[in-house]
Amino acid sequence: MECVAIEPVHNYIRLELNVGHQCNYRCPYCIEKSNWNKSKWISWPHLKKFLQEMIEINKEKQFGIYLCNGGEPTYHPQIDEIFTFCEPYFFQLTTNGSRPISWWKDRLKYIDDLAISCHYTEIDKEEFINKIKWITNRRHVTLIFPLYSPVFWEQYEYANRIIKECNNVLISFKTLVSKNYEPEYEYEPGQKEYAAKNSVLRSKYTLPKNIGLDISLYQVFDDGSKKQERPQVLITKGENKFKGWKCWAGVHSLRIDGHGNIEKCSADVVYGNIYDGYKLPTEPEICTEECCKCTATVFIKKEKV
Repeated sequence: MECVAIEPVHNYIRLELNVGHQCNYRCPYCIEKSNWNKSKWISWPHLKKFLQEMIEINKEKQFGIYLCNGGEPTYHPQIDEIFTFCEPYFFQLTTNGSRPISWWKDRLKYIDDLAISCHYTEIDKEEFINKIKWITNRRHVTLIFPLYSPVFWEQYEYANRIIKECNNVLISFKTLVSKNYEPEYEYEPGQKEYAAKNSVLRSKYTLPKNIGLDISLYQVFDDGSKKQERPQVLITKGENKFKGWKCWAGVHSLRIDGHGNIEKCSADVVYGNIYDGYKLPTEPEICTEECCKCTATVFIKKEKV
């Protein structure tokens, strides 16, 4: 069977926001390290105006606003204003989780879906697990483990400890790339194969009713059959190659990078920026990239031409 289309499990407008590259961690595998602290935080008034315009244009559609790391977004000086603005919409925060428990006490209520990246080389192992216990006693959390080859097996051991000690946790393992749309990060023999078969760990995990958006997808095959899958698995298996396909990135999904540029996805396609203006597509475009390495764009609607 041949895959001829990708369909998202949930259809909605996805706005992914990177509000700056400043970060308090120095992960050895970070693909944003060339930007560390070289850019200012995104201007919240300009970003707010863009979001208001997007919401007005698509007012009949469901929205998901995703505040992402690559930079650490919780250090943005207007983070509380951003939280308040996003409250009426489905809102996901992705963070490195470095803020202390005292910071989280008044802010968990704004977040519909919380994803914490566990950067194993940077964290205090005991402090991190105690924080996850505190958070998961109050709500669910997804932990994202970027798998770094020198500590690959240690990361799986630590993840299993978290699963044993915490309820309400979903752990998602993510293989690394050297840079967007360049050859994949090198792993030792057997590591990628293990990650493909062990991409998720789950403790007792009850998903709240208000969590209605995710990035699961259906692979549609030429015989009409469908298979539900996770983008991370397609990437690990190398089934994320859609060059020449018709893709709705840019129509159903947009990214704001750490400099305010409005992008179709992680490719070098820019529609303008939040400071000087923009022109957005209304129809799908043909993908020109060799592969799609961002989990947030793999799930977007695609059709083989």
